[in-house]
Amino acid sequence: MKLRLLIPALCPAAMAVSLTSANAAPPVKLDLAAGDHIAIVGNSLADRMLHDGTLEAFIAKAHPKDDITIRNLGYDADEINLHVRSDGVPAPEEWLKKMQANVIFAFWGFNESFKGYEGLGKFKSELDKYLKDLKAAQFNGKSAPRIVLFSPIAEEKGVDPNWPDATGNNTNLQNYTSAMAEVAKANDILFVDLYKPSQALFAKAKKPLTHNGIHLTTEGYHELAPIIYQAVFGTPAPADDAALEKIRAAVVVKNEAWLARYRTVDQFNIFGGRSILPYKSTSTDGEKHDNRYVLWPELAVRDVMTENREKRVWALAKGSDLKIDDSNVPPVPKVGSNKPGPNPDGSYQYLDPEEAIKHMTVPKGVKVELVASEKQFPELVSPVQMAWDTKGRL
Repeated sequence: MKLRLLIPALCPAAMAVSLTSANAAPPVKLDLAAGDHIAIVGNSLADRMLHDGTLEAFIAKAHPKDDITIRNLGYDADEINLHVRSDGVPAPEEWLKKMQANVIFAFWGFNESFKGYEGLGKFKSELDKYLKDLKAAQFNGKSAPRIVLFSPIAEEKGVDPNWPDATGNNTNLQNYTSAMAEVAKANDILFVDLYKPSQALFAKAKKPLTHNGIHLTTEGYHELAPIIYQAVFGTPAPADDAALEKIRAAVVVKNEAWLARYRTVDQFNIFGGRSILPYKSTSTDGEKHDNRYVLWPELAVRDVMTENREKRVWALAKGSDLKIDDSNVPPVPKVGSNKPGPNPDGSYQYLDPEEAIKHMTVPKGVKVELVASEKQFPELVSPVQMAWDTKGRL
């Protein structure tokens, strides 16, 4: 079946967008310098890259003396102008300033493509403004960032015979990729087409490279990473050998620490309305505190932990190694419980399990029996799942 490409320029809304370039041509490759800070932004294609680490490992291995900082700011379901977050969470621009980004890998176009041909004009206009705003920014306080714009990948066909045909989505993705190429050229931005290369990967793969047609597996990211590297830097990716695998594993460890910082759970308690609710605790100063008082310093700890793990990535890239040492993390406030117990130090006295049963009041006909406790099974201190059957047995 042949796919008819709908040329974005035919859309009346798209015709109203002025896409003119001041320079002769966009760059054909990216050159990195020592100490560069790369921010990866965009949708789930960027977000899930964090768990693989192959592309980051390639960059570290190819630039062993440059100590390149990389932070993944991807977020599932993000669009250029749509960032659904909990109340008070820092805006994307604030994260770019925090990490002093001077290189940006931007992955857009997939979620926007669901608006179809009718949404192309608005998408081109929003992308044009987005790129112009990025080029005018100085997140490091010194210079505008160098930008690489990536198209979405194609939808993989045949992953499940019960799923809808991928032809419609791929037509949209192809059109939005073409639109991105046009806008990138007009703004002198390096553009990487991932639509066509991903189609080629899917066609020759012996097993699916996506979980569901659109989200890459670990193997999918592993296959795509050298294509991205070649397109961005103009040279083949470094050898995929045991040294690279060691770097990649260290990148994943670093990214896990960063994920706990960037996507820390319960963000309404940390940034939103509940973060500023004061409560009186048994802290040494006897003052009322809010969640920000204790949780924001803990986030600073995670920043340092991420940096410590990145230093190991740099060491491995140089051919050596480094033991991760978190003794340099900043101190956090010591805040006691806001529900102090009867003991002099504000703690609670926990009874022996058999003794605790004697203090329980239960309905007539109900009997409490001890079947397990943390004295017998220490892992029960932090239970993660419990279930009772229809006979009331734990």
